[in-house]
Amino acid sequence: MIPYIAYITFIIFCCFCEISTMPASLKRVLYAVFLVATVALVGFRDSSMGFDTITYEKSFGELLENKPLSDNFEIGYLVLVEFFQLFSSNFNLFLFLVAAASVGIKFYAVPRYSPLIFIPLAYYMAYYLTEYEMSAIRQSLAIAFGFLAIYYAKTRKLPVFIAVILIGSMFHVSLLFFFPFYFLNRVRINITHFAILIASSAVLFVVDLSSIIWKVIGFIPAGSIVAVKVTAYLEGNTQTGLTLGHLPYLLFASFFFYYGRVVKDEFFQHLLAAFIIGLFFSFFFSSTLGVLNRLTYYYLMTGGFLFAYIIHYSRHNINKIAYLLMLSAFMILKIMESILAGEARPHYIPYQTFF
Repeated sequence: MIPYIAYITFIIFCCFCEISTMPASLKRVLYAVFLVATVALVGFRDSSMGFDTITYEKSFGELLENKPLSDNFEIGYLVLVEFFQLFSSNFNLFLFLVAAASVGIKFYAVPRYSPLIFIPLAYYMAYYLTEYEMSAIRQSLAIAFGFLAIYYAKTRKLPVFIAVILIGSMFHVSLLFFFPFYFLNRVRINITHFAILIASSAVLFVVDLSSIIWKVIGFIPAGSIVAVKVTAYLEGNTQTGLTLGHLPYLLFASFFFYYGRVVKDEFFQHLLAAFIIGLFFSFFFSSTLGVLNRLTYYYLMTGGFLFAYIIHYSRHNINKIAYLLMLSAFMILKIMESILAGEARPHYIPYQTFF
């Protein structure tokens, strides 16, 4: 528990420093420490930590011994493992280097387009620290390329955006679902659109449309590949139901939408459209094929940048403090819930390193 508590406390401290009068040079030092601390927390974990880490260790050994793989992996990940094994057979070292790459790309990308740098990462870690950074190696790498792709969407560099998406999808094919993000810059969601999307998502949440989704998968390009991936992920019940994360997403959407009239920035509107559309599909997939919910995470992670814009444009310090307290409370609750849940506890408590 202590490493998690120390890490969360440090993030909260950094967020409050960011809205203070602290010199920019010291904030950059804090950012570097934040980067090192995150890589250390994620990269130095033992292979027994994380739901999927054991599966990755098993496939690592299979590749090392030239055995048939018991799981399906994208070509990019397989090439990465085989290249690493030219130099070392140490899986823990592999975990560390992947963590350094995944976290490093995210920390590199955020300052390039976010008005604040700590808030987006605090939001991201609240949702995805344990589930992806400390478990799902391939999608954590894909999300890192998603972070980078946002920059090229903002600067309207479509060829580079496409290239980044394609490279990231070689680690996890789900990143291809983020391709429409580039074209959401012209979407403006008004109160009517917002109400319809939220109301319809609530209805879809209790309606099972999995049969329709399977038919759609059959028509899309490379649908057979998608079907194999979805089938591999499914474990019995395909409905995820309501989770702790859904209600905050809904509250955040309302919060972001309200400030959409206050924050006069074109990219904020772009991010807002992405977040609300992501929320719609999150509810939709949660009622049908829950495993597809991971497709929406690329859109929902934009919430951290929306938070950054709102706090940056808030004129009163009391408002900034209140919003940071709200984000801090959520981060504490979400991370603690993630590691203390019954099935998660053996994977994250106690924290173990490979030293």
